[in-house]
Amino acid sequence: MASMIRRLTQVLTVVVILAVLYEELRKGPDSERWHGRVLGFVPYDLRPPTLRQVRETYWNPNDPRIFPGRVAGIGWGVNFAALFDRISRM
Repeated sequence: MASMIRRLTQVLTVVVILAVLYEELRKGPDSERWHGRVLGFVPYDLRPPTLRQVRETYWNPNDPRIFPGRVAGIGWGVNFAALFDRISRM
């Protein structure tokens, strides 16, 4: 069962990576490149991260989302400020 889940995860990862590449290759020359959403909901950002992006993703008390997009890569990061705020209100 664990090997089947691992295999499914690998296949889904390859599908998402291929979808990101397809999405980027479809963009026109004037479009911003290497960040956006793929499959309609999976965020990606393949640009080199800045310190500001790291801070705004992992500690941003002005953003109520616990899972914003990642600083670099595909998927979601964790906004610890929003997470701690939610926990403190429980």
